[in-house]
Formats: sequence, C-alpha cells, structure tokens
Amino acid sequence: KTPEFVITVKDALNPYREALLEGGISDAQTPERQEVKLDLVQSLKQDQASYQSAGLIEWAQSLNGLESKLQNLSLEKKKIIEQEIKDGAIPVFMPGKDIQFGLTIERLTKQLKPLWIKDGQSQTVAATYLEWEHFKNLIQTKAKELLANVPVKSYILLTRPTQAPETRTCDKTTAQQLVELQAINQERKQQKRADAYSMNPHEYVALQKRFTERLSIQAKIPLSTINPLDKNTWTRFIHLPLADDLVPSGRWNHGDRQLLLSGSIAVNPNANGGFRLSVRVEI
Repeated sequence: KTPEFVITVKDALNPYREALLEGGISDAQTPERQEVKLDLVQSLKQDQASYQSAGLIEWAQSLNGLESKLQNLSLEKKKIIEQEIKDGAIPVFMPGKDIQFGLTIERLTKQLKPLWIKDGQSQTVAATYLEWEHFKNLIQTKAKELLANVPVKSYILLTRPTQAPETRTCDKTTAQQLVELQAINQERKQQKRADAYSMNPHEYVALQKRFTERLSIQAKIPLSTINPLDKNTWTRFIHLPLADDLVPSGRWNHGDRQLLLSGSIAVNPNANGGFRLSVRVEI
C-alpha cells in the first residue's frame, strides 16, 4: 500500500523538462508528461536540510514535526496538491509568516542563494542585490501587503518553476496584471481549484534556491547548465505597493552572479515582465 504522504499523479506536466533540456538531457529522456509519485515527507526533509545548511535554522526548525500532519492531510488538501502537481507545479515547504518575514534583509540576501552551473561547473553566486529603499522598507516594516494571504503556520508553496513567467501574465501594466490575476482565479473557481496569489519575494528567493537544487537531483546525471529562473525576464510582485511608478520585482542577473530584487516600470507593458502564482496549503 502506498503511504498516505505519497501522492501519485498520472499524466502530470514535467516541471523540470524545460531546464533539463537546457542542461543537455535529450528530448527522449525527459517526457513532457509523466506519472509523478510525490513523497511529501522526503520533500520536507530535503527542504529542511537545505535551509539548515544555509544557516536558516529557524526556517528548518519551523518545519519540525510535520511528518505526522502530512500523513493525515485532509482529502481537500491532497486534492489541491494533486491538481497543482498535474499542472506542472513543484512543492516548496515554507515557514509561516512570522518566521518567514522575521529574516533580516542581510540574511534574506546572503543565505537564500540559488545553485548555478555553467559549462558543467558549479559557479560562485553573490549575495542577492537589494538596494532600493522602497523595497527594503516594505520588508523591514513588514508591510501589510507583503504579509497578506500568507499562512500563520508552515505551508506548502505550490508553483510552476518555468524559466519565464507564464505568457498570459506578461506584456501588461501592473494594473492589468492585477485584473489578470482576478481572471485566473475566476477560471480556477470554475475548475474547483484553490485560489492563487501573486508570489511574494521571500517565496521567490526560496523557489530559486530549492528549484535549482532539486533540479540537480532530478537529473540523475551531471547537467552542463543550471540557470536560476528569470535569466531574461522579470517576476513582478504585483500585490506590493508601487513607488515612482516602479513595482517590486525579481530576476537573475548572470553578469553579476546574483539575484536582483529591484523595481520595474509598472505603467509599461513589457513582454519580459510577468507574475508567478503561489498556491499555499497550510499544514
């Protein structure tokens, strides 16, 4: 019998395919759709170990004792996870809002860094660049918009780790993107799926770290290339307040070997600027 914490999803979109192809895996070796057996306890332990090794002790400790809860997940929560995995999402275990946003900016930028492999060699990644005072102030003051809709308790973040934000979220002003998010949730409601939210910056840097690390494990053989997400694009945090017509955003700056948390022009539709969806399942 399959353990309760293992979720089997048939014909799921392969969330690693795009990155595996870029890394040198052949098309035949990485199907577009596949059966996924998601071991939630294994994913939990991997995320804990990653946070622990990065010195995020309180993030790792906040995930202690969740194994029994994962074995007793409600059918409703299992269904949410199944639906998102089928659509190409991956899970990232996240601490609740108090611990998540308790990080200082120094620790956020220095301790949550992605894996980057170029020409088969692991590369040095610098601290995340975050110098925009408006963005720093939102984090330091724990702005209500930053904390909105983030669970109090630890949760599973479910999101699609595409290299670029999904096309339908791009080439719009921030105001139009907020309308698009409403439209997406109307569709999700009709499909009887959970609400999705605009990804927050803490989730974004955690996703960058955990996706690239997981990718290296999924590949089974060394990859020639592992690029963090948004190498040519921006992810906008559209739920956060603007300043000087700029919206807080994130991307990978390979030239400077670092993630960049800065601003992009909110009133300009840009084909390279979209938003990412966060589906949150509190444990």
